[in-house]
Amino acid sequence: MASASATPPPRCPPTPCAASCCAWASTSSRDWYEDRLSIPADTSDRSVGEDTSAREPTGVRLACTATARGRLPPHHNTDGNQRVSLKAMRARLLGRLDQDYAYCQAVQRTYGVSYYFAARFFPPETRRAVYALYGFVRYPDQWVDNPDEVAITPNSERASEAWKAQTRTKLDAYERDLVRALHGEPVDLPPLRAFADVMRRYNIPLRYPRDFLNAMRMDLERTRYATFEELQTYTWGSASVVGVMMCYILGETSPQTLEHAATMGLAMQLTNFLRDVGEDWQRGRIYLPHEELARFGITEAQIAQGTVDNRWRAFMQSQIARCRQLYADAERGVRLLPRRVQYPVLLGSRLYAAILDAIERNGYDVFRLRARTTYTEKVKLAARTYIEWRRSY
Repeated sequence: MASASATPPPRCPPTPCAASCCAWASTSSRDWYEDRLSIPADTSDRSVGEDTSAREPTGVRLACTATARGRLPPHHNTDGNQRVSLKAMRARLLGRLDQDYAYCQAVQRTYGVSYYFAARFFPPETRRAVYALYGFVRYPDQWVDNPDEVAITPNSERASEAWKAQTRTKLDAYERDLVRALHGEPVDLPPLRAFADVMRRYNIPLRYPRDFLNAMRMDLERTRYATFEELQTYTWGSASVVGVMMCYILGETSPQTLEHAATMGLAMQLTNFLRDVGEDWQRGRIYLPHEELARFGITEAQIAQGTVDNRWRAFMQSQIARCRQLYADAERGVRLLPRRVQYPVLLGSRLYAAILDAIERNGYDVFRLRARTTYTEKVKLAARTYIEWRRSY
């Protein structure tokens, strides 16, 4: 998560014109993300691939080191009196890792339908890594968004604080276990094992998953945002760094590419916010900037009542226009990626942007109607996007 003490980008112009918001988004966001895409020099935030092999060994040596330290139980052959060979241990570890990746795939297939559809067009190794990234981010997101899944429900102030403490403890343990997995120590959750493998393979800096987890912690403490730039202190960690980590998996990490990826993450997160206004209100959260709501005369009482009037429709139109401009800005970075991964990235962008079309078809009623695309619509969009990609990229 971006530091709250960092200097935010300039404020959105105090005009209700959607076009001016779009122009702002394409300029100030660039400065905002450039500031956060600089990788610090201290070793605490380096990726595992950048550190010494003695401290953070890679590959199968990782698991072997853990075994030598006594962290894994000894394994014996069928005779029961000899340890298994290194080759057999390697096969066993790789087999479990395959299961971990398969688990992450199942998680994305269940919870991330739109992007799962696009991810299937990645090359096999890239696809596995994308599944692991999704699996890693899904667990914390589920914890902070679904309090009813824990023993304590936040119906009272005391229960709410207890639930927050429980969830904060989970997030802290999750981060510690990620670091342990990176050092070759055994951990329980399959997404952590798979994502640690991805971080080593693709040299993903540790600061990015930490930024994500900090944003999840922020969800426990903050439920309102005064301005769009304040909201960006949250969306940087909750979404933009996911786009940045994708760039490491896709094999292109130039500053310009990272900037476009961060913008795409922002566009997708804002799309989620618009789709889930009603659900977020039930969780006690409003991710729509107060300044922009007030500009259209919208109050929290109106959101609580789910009122869809001309003011709400005008507000949603301005928000959707900004999202579409952000998608357009982000898609300019697709050309910078290796050709073999361009199409699924472009398709993922188009599938998420199609949610905005669904919101419009529903008359901007995001309180009672779920904006979604059907499988048939996804297939048609995939075909149109493929033709466009072959002709224009």
